[in-house]
Amino acid sequence: MESSLAGTAAPRCEIEMLAQGVTHPIIEVSTRLIHVEGKARGVEGIARDITERKRAEESLRQSEERFSSAFRASPISIAISTVAEGRYLDVNESFLRLFGFLATRLSAIRRQS
Repeated sequence: MESSLAGTAAPRCEIEMLAQGVTHPIIEVSTRLIHVEGKARGVEGIARDITERKRAEESLRQSEERFSSAFRASPISIAISTVAEGRYLDVNESFLRLFGFLATRLSAIRRQS
């Protein structure tokens, strides 16, 4: 509140609430300074529960991490490419070894249909 009155408050912040239960809700708080006749007279704030969004973001991050680990460590050659252009977006080390490509030159190579 003091930082908001001083005009230095961030427009939004996230706060993990401490609760006695098992869950710890995450709240996003937005504030703005209220001026009356040119003077700061108060703060208006809005808080909303973003717990589910944060859980979904964390779940997605973990899923991406698992995919990336499996993709990179796989002994099977894997390539991700665009369908329309046949351009390689990413390949794993097994793919590079099997086809003898250098990762730096891969962007210039097109997949043959």
